[in-house]
Amino acid sequence: MEKTILVATDIHYISPAVHHFNDAFLSKMAHEDGKMTILSDEIMEALVCYVIEKKPDALVITGDLSWNGDITSHQEMRNYLLRIQKAGIEVYVFPGNHDIGKERAKYYVPFCSKLPECADKNDFADIYAPFMIKDDAGSLSYVKEMDGIRMLCIDVNATNHPGIVNEETFSWIEKRLSENNMPCIAFSHQNFLVLHPMFAKRIIINGDNLLRLFRKYHIHIGFSGHSHLQRIAENEYFTDICTACLSAYEHHIGVIQINDDVVHYHTESLHVTIPADKQKNFGISCSEDEKEYFLSSIRRMMKLDIDNPQMDNYILSFFDGHALPHCELIQNIESSFLSSLLKDYEPGEKDMNQLSIGI
Repeated sequence: MEKTILVATDIHYISPAVHHFNDAFLSKMAHEDGKMTILSDEIMEALVCYVIEKKPDALVITGDLSWNGDITSHQEMRNYLLRIQKAGIEVYVFPGNHDIGKERAKYYVPFCSKLPECADKNDFADIYAPFMIKDDAGSLSYVKEMDGIRMLCIDVNATNHPGIVNEETFSWIEKRLSENNMPCIAFSHQNFLVLHPMFAKRIIINGDNLLRLFRKYHIHIGFSGHSHLQRIAENEYFTDICTACLSAYEHHIGVIQINDDVVHYHTESLHVTIPADKQKNFGISCSEDEKEYFLSSIRRMMKLDIDNPQMDNYILSFFDGHALPHCELIQNIESSFLSSLLKDYEPGEKDMNQLSIGI
């Protein structure tokens, strides 16, 4: 069995029709966590071209397809994905915490005079029907079988209790896993394991019960997103690979190559082509400019008044999953948030961008 599956997460697409690049929108985005939402269309165009050129067996998007669930953005995202599907590549999606809920409209207040309509569970299922399977009655979870491998896509966001695998879905998962002994890999938006002490609340709330079920049915590997970090977490029987946020620098794509009983994972980066008008209007013309946009956003978010190449390298390595360099400045920073975030994660040699593991 040889399969190639691409995984992307946290695209956070937002349609220009929603914001028209007004000043309030640009200011809001500049103070977020480094997402390049101002280049949503360019990122999606790069993703479409990359996937079609790569010709994988499937593309899985593990949630947060939209910035905050507005229907216009979901519809435009669907149109991008249809181009991939029409090229003969299977596409599978399920919602993240930003994709569903009428209350998501409140996030548009800073830059929209008229708030957009945001998707509920049924809207999401209708819009993305070409890329989902109606399987579990309790959520938008489903299983896809692909010539000797099963993909278990777990939704915990289009439910009455977001973040939790409900009892009905637990029963459905066990029933589906018990049907045969075909190897299985799991996908979720929320993390299966804690990636970092400060991200403990980003796991599936009742994930321990899910992990016990995985152990019973010999599922050893899962892929997640949500935390915007490139990170790998492991316990004695399960490995959670979190691919970094696609919309942020370095625009990571996870490449899953399955050869017989081994899963090989590595990341690649999208190259985003920036049109001349946006280069002029936003001052972003190349990858180095994108990197500075990301770092500036992180500095503002963390109230960090330090512009130092050593610190910048450390922050980039932390989010992009590269081996962390030693940084003496970490011990002296005054930002309590950044201090907690970075001091709890020791420098090391391990690169979180690649792994091989038995299935």
